[in-house]
Amino acid sequence: MKTYLNLLMVAGIASFTLSACGSKEAINSIRPPSGKNGYQVITTPDLSSTNTRDVSLKINGKTYRVGDKIDIATLHQNTVHNQSYELTAQKVGNKGEIKESGTARIYKNKYSAVLAAHVDKETDSNVSRNVDKFRVLAVQGDATAMANLPTQGSYLYEGQAFTGKDTHGQLSYFVDFDRRQGSGSILGLGQYGKVDLEKGSIAGLKAGGAIQGKVGIEGIAKNGNSTSGSYKLGFFGPKGEEIAGQAQLKINNQDVNIGFGGRKSPDARRN
Repeated sequence: MKTYLNLLMVAGIASFTLSACGSKEAINSIRPPSGKNGYQVITTPDLSSTNTRDVSLKINGKTYRVGDKIDIATLHQNTVHNQSYELTAQKVGNKGEIKESGTARIYKNKYSAVLAAHVDKETDSNVSRNVDKFRVLAVQGDATAMANLPTQGSYLYEGQAFTGKDTHGQLSYFVDFDRRQGSGSILGLGQYGKVDLEKGSIAGLKAGGAIQGKVGIEGIAKNGNSTSGSYKLGFFGPKGEEIAGQAQLKINNQDVNIGFGGRKSPDARRN
């Protein structure tokens, strides 16, 4: 009898071990792909203005100046990552220094990345104040050329949208390449509810600004509690496999800036 019980215990342990291994494999299979298979670096953008110069960023404890490469190779794809953030700039005319601090928010996929910042403290000439500001700093990637976009079929792009310090939601965006148009929506952004990205046409993108793409879509962004704003996205990847961009609108008299990105969903083509 004792031998029989021991055998049962051994069998149980083996079964539990196999089950645990199976569970681990199942969990790994649904995790986002490793960042090592995705976009590798963000080039520090030029954030100077008519009033500031010599701008530097400090992200996750490391300082970057315009043109420096921010290594994001270890970050997982299709996930919004939060890291410490500081910006320092000199005021034009030797009028002092401006600083801001808060949270850098980074979203990436295989061919593109979005860098944004939530600022909760500003310092101007040693005078500090608490704030609640969010802005998209850069949208970068392997920009798709117009000639390489699909010429037929409709595709669903799905991904993440984010704003504030820790608010994020889901992006769904359809592109009809026959009609050269796209539209979609963002859900789950907490107090902001649903944000509609209304129909816009595929066109070349002008150089400059946060979005460094070659071709994309611009259109109206709005929700039930806002006046109309706007959105702009670029296509990234060899054949437009991804989109990334930002939306800007006013909700309940508050300026809201939203970063977003997505990739073509498998088997999501609609003829």
